Amino acid sequence: MLLRKIKGFSCISQFEPLAGSFYGEEKPDFGFAWIDLQGLTALEICGDSNVIEVGLDVATVGFPMGHVPLTPYRTEKASQICAFARRGTISSVLPCACADPHGFSVDILSEGGASGSPIFRVYDPRPIGILHAGYNGAPITYGVPGHLLREGLKVVLNDWRPDLDGVPTLKEIVEEHRLQAPKPFEWAVLNKPT
Repeated sequence: MLLRKIKGFSCISQFEPLAGSFYGEEKPDFGFAWIDLQGLTALEICGDSNVIEVGLDVATVGFPMGHVPLTPYRTEKASQICAFARRGTISSVLPCACADPHGFSVDILSEGGASGSPIFRVYDPRPIGILHAGYNGAPITYGVPGHLLREGLKVVLNDWRPDLDGVPTLKEIVEEHRLQAPKPFEWAVLNKPT
């Protein structure tokens, strides 16, 4: 597991819909974080029209209850370090069925800490949105559509001039960790007392 530091972040400070009325949040709920790592493969956001529709099979991958370590086997240290994958369907398109909705819901239970998790079609890894809100204990989770994410990313990248001096690549970090990796598991048979 590679834990990295956040070097900076950007949030959308204002939002103006391109045309007509907007029935979503006053300012869509998402931001962008810059971690101290470079050379990562870019994730393509699917902001295509006519993709988000009721009944579409989707999945999400994230870290529910991210503020509390999940410890199913040991209480002295976290043993859950991989993401949770959940599958469901788009249950509503907001405000109504249209080419570029202002929001949508999925019938997937989510907990705090999972916000920002990608929502994608089960047969296509490109996110069609991100998880941003839910109801406690109910399988109703809301998403920000990909077309809003894509436009927000354009705004952020327009003024982004990162200083990458001294920022390692993923390949460099992996090589460094390989040298420090723990010894592989060794299995042994206990001798029965005679």
